[in-house]
Amino acid sequence: MRLLLDWAFTVQGLHMMLWPAIEGNDASLRVAWKTGFTFEGRTRTTFRSVGSR
Repeated sequence: MRLLLDWAFTVQGLHMMLWPAIEGNDASLRVAWKTGFTFEGRTRTTFRSVGSR
C-alpha cells in the first residue's frame, strides 16, 4: 500500500486519496491507519447492499 500511495502522489501527481470502507471492516481500517490516512467521520451511503437494486 505504501508503494502504491507513493506512486500515486509522486508519479501521477495526485494531491488527495480517499479510502472508502464499509463500517465495521476493521481490517481495512487498520491498513488505512497504518499507511497514514486520517479519519474525518462518516458519509452518507455510497455503496449498494448485496441484493439491492
